[in-house]
Amino acid sequence: MRFVSTAFIFLVIIFINSCATWRSDYQAPDLSLVNITMLESQGFEQLYEVKLRIQNPNDLEFPIKGMSYRLNLMGAKFATGVNDDKILLKPFSEEVVTFKVTTNWLQAGRALLNLSKQENPVVDYSMNAKIHTDKLFLGTIPVEKVGKLELESLFNQESN
Repeated sequence: MRFVSTAFIFLVIIFINSCATWRSDYQAPDLSLVNITMLESQGFEQLYEVKLRIQNPNDLEFPIKGMSYRLNLMGAKFATGVNDDKILLKPFSEEVVTFKVTTNWLQAGRALLNLSKQENPVVDYSMNAKIHTDKLFLGTIPVEKVGKLELESLFNQESN
């Protein structure tokens, strides 16, 4: 009997904590592209370092346990990547994080061809990400972002 009452109290505590986590005014984190740095190439693949700004617009901590993402430049698929870095975003905070992405020459070629035709110094980009969290009842959160970035500040060479 004591085990049943202890288990019941434990379940009630988990339920109350979950309800506090899942609220109707909860907003998904916001992502924005900060920079892309070209790293090394291997065979038909090119490695890039991508800096993303992640913002937590909520009054609760947001623990990220991993992400998968796809980056498009000027409407063409540019790169994909995954990351298992643990990030804890405090309430109403933001953090710039660095991820590695790979692209094959064909994908990069299409995106760079579109960029070369660009007369405007502003680049359109879109990102699709799945943010995996440890928060009970949040699980995986899909995030889509469409934005613009100055062409001049988008690509930087690796600094040694």
